[in-house]
Amino acid sequence: MLTEVAISAAGSAIGSEIAGSIIEKAKQSLEQVIENTSIRFKNIGQDLIAQLTISIDGLVKQIGDELNKTVNELSDTLKVQLHNLTLTIDKLVKTTLNDVNDLTDDVIRDIRATVSKTWFMTEIYALDDIQGTLIPSNVNSDWTIKASGLNIGFDSEDIESVIKLRIKLPNSADYETTGAEISAHSVEFLVPFEIVDEYRKRNTVTILEAELIIKIKKDGLLWFDKKFKGTQRFKITLAPIISGQLFVRTISPLYRWEKKPDLDIVYSNALPSGHATSSSKVGHHRISRRFDIARASVPPRDGDKRFYAAERGGCSGGGCSHLHDFRVNVINNGSTIDVYTYNNSHAITVKVIGKIERFERYTEESIDLAPVNILNGEIIEIKVPKAVETILITGNDLDFGTTHLVAKCKPEIQLYPMPEGEFGGIQFLGSHKENEEIVYRFMRR
Repeated sequence: MLTEVAISAAGSAIGSEIAGSIIEKAKQSLEQVIENTSIRFKNIGQDLIAQLTISIDGLVKQIGDELNKTVNELSDTLKVQLHNLTLTIDKLVKTTLNDVNDLTDDVIRDIRATVSKTWFMTEIYALDDIQGTLIPSNVNSDWTIKASGLNIGFDSEDIESVIKLRIKLPNSADYETTGAEISAHSVEFLVPFEIVDEYRKRNTVTILEAELIIKIKKDGLLWFDKKFKGTQRFKITLAPIISGQLFVRTISPLYRWEKKPDLDIVYSNALPSGHATSSSKVGHHRISRRFDIARASVPPRDGDKRFYAAERGGCSGGGCSHLHDFRVNVINNGSTIDVYTYNNSHAITVKVIGKIERFERYTEESIDLAPVNILNGEIIEIKVPKAVETILITGNDLDFGTTHLVAKCKPEIQLYPMPEGEFGGIQFLGSHKENEEIVYRFMRR
């Protein structure tokens, strides 16, 4: 209502000023505000600037031919409106020019609320934001939904508001609750955990239809009160109990024995004379010898070597034609060549060639494991072969976003470290060997 206090305050503050001069100063100040990008690029800031512009134009039309008069010469209604214009513009300029960091949404809402209450404006309600419409899968208690906007918070001298939340529940009566005012521009609604627990599903998203029921009354100047009644529909999304999945790919090296001619070993097998020490008796020399290399591991490791075969090489000496027998065998897991010779003539040297093969990597194998569910309160175990070199873990959590991890393992020294990358909704608990597998353990955070 238009009170004597408001009329007197306006007269004292700006009564002697020219109405047109006040309007012009307001326009110039608004131009300064528009230059501040921190307000210009906020949606509610744009709304405020638009309201101020419309309000100034509306006042100009109301004052009409009286722009050259002093404020005290105008009607009490115009006098109060011009005073409120001055106060609001001064507050806005001070906020935007002196301390940009304080230009929060709530500051802008404060100014916009002043505009809606005191000027020639039709808007008394605007919904800026509803927070909490996505209820995460890890919720295990009552949930809060918050609505923010123009004149939907604390009541004031000339604004009364009642905001209710209604949730349509399948096969049950609607749930309805009145918002708790937490600021001049915000209310909160409590959604009982019983509703969350009953309607969320294990694997799929649940959508509940909801609406805000808004009732606002504004005391206008003189006898012109304004009322707003309406609803604002929206949807509440319940994330499933299984909040996401992890997809695991292992990359393991594949090894095999590869023949390596450049690593073949040539041994010299010197055989003594096969003649007798007396002319009446001829000696027959049957000799067995062995040639060794380091034994390969069981199972073999990268770089291990072994004989896969052996053969006779060249012979030198006068009795080579009397070398009657030459046999070779590879024994002891490829680490030994067993050589048998039989000669009955002059001393000779026979070459023995050990054919080498090496255990080495020739390619790698990628295996995609079965997807692993992400659930609250449950340990996530990922089991991989102990020979794995790289573990790739990807996935998505409805609440925490993307997981993209890489673990570089060193199976030869049994090193299975913490993965690196984006953890998303999981946290690493550790890794350990379990029989022929490595177990990586995680939990949802």
